[in-house]
Amino acid sequence: MKTVCISTYCEWSSYGSVLQAIGMKNGLNGLGFDSFVVRDIPAPPARRDFPLSFSKNPKKLLKSIVNLYHRPAKRRQYENSVRFIKEHVDVRYYNDYEALRTNVPRADYFLAGSDQIWHPALCKPAFFLDFLPPECRRLSYAASMGTTDIPPEKRDAFAGLVGKFDRLSVREREMLDVVGPFVEREMNVHIDPTFLADGASWRAIAREYPVRKPYILVYAIYWDRKLNRQLKALRSKTGCEIVALCPTGNTSVWANRRVCDADPAQFLYLIDHAQAVVSSSFHGVALALNLNKKVAAVINPKAPSRLSSLLETLQVPRHSISNVMEFDPAAYAGINERIARERERGVTYLKEILNDE
Repeated sequence: MKTVCISTYCEWSSYGSVLQAIGMKNGLNGLGFDSFVVRDIPAPPARRDFPLSFSKNPKKLLKSIVNLYHRPAKRRQYENSVRFIKEHVDVRYYNDYEALRTNVPRADYFLAGSDQIWHPALCKPAFFLDFLPPECRRLSYAASMGTTDIPPEKRDAFAGLVGKFDRLSVREREMLDVVGPFVEREMNVHIDPTFLADGASWRAIAREYPVRKPYILVYAIYWDRKLNRQLKALRSKTGCEIVALCPTGNTSVWANRRVCDADPAQFLYLIDHAQAVVSSSFHGVALALNLNKKVAAVINPKAPSRLSSLLETLQVPRHSISNVMEFDPAAYAGINERIARERERGVTYLKEILNDE
């Protein structure tokens, strides 16, 4: 069995990064390839204390108090997430980029995976496979920038890094215009790796989280407090509890209950068992679609491309928070057909690049 080395995020603090890494592994396994993820950071310890910081600044002091309250939950979330990653993803950690560059792992293929690995403000060389010697082929699948703007001071670095790729696949269609001027090769657009696994595959690794009453799940990365009015109205209209998934202790989202200790397996369970999902997270929306849930996508006006591109590709009906319960399940007949088509396109591309010597 040939091996693929994937350079991508797989962080205990980000459900999406973990699940997209698992989706990528699932897709490669289906093609008969073994795989592992490489990271140029130290391995996370099994336990972490989360020391508190105090300040005379009232806002920072309030945040410290909130962190103190959520500290036990944060410890559970951390420990369970680290354990989950070890069980489901082979991640090989290097203390820093120099350690990776001077000890290149052995693999038959090297793939820059998905998520926001090509964020131009960071230009992290590991995510561009720049640790490889010149003779190695560099491949990508559904790489995302997280933005459509490249800072002027980063343009040369970005151009030098992305220009070395032999095969290019990005996640958002807008990236064709943004990245295109820096490369001479053909670029492809493919769906996020979480869609390389189907709903049944995600349910197989989900783990129960104890929420008994009917609920609507809110998972927010971006959030405008003005949206809380719609959540309160939704609560009154439906009678469902509003459960906010807040692994960072976020208090900006109004909710009847906050969940701060769920690991990635419980994240899947909470999505799957919700009456509806409200999310500004790309992967929150992606998993809700894969699990065929009623969903309202909250789009950050400062970074709309990721979610907008996904909704347009799958032709998902747009619903606001207020009318999310009006999402017609019958729409999934067409959505699932489009997911299957995009999944097949992704698999076909992977077959091609992993057999093109």
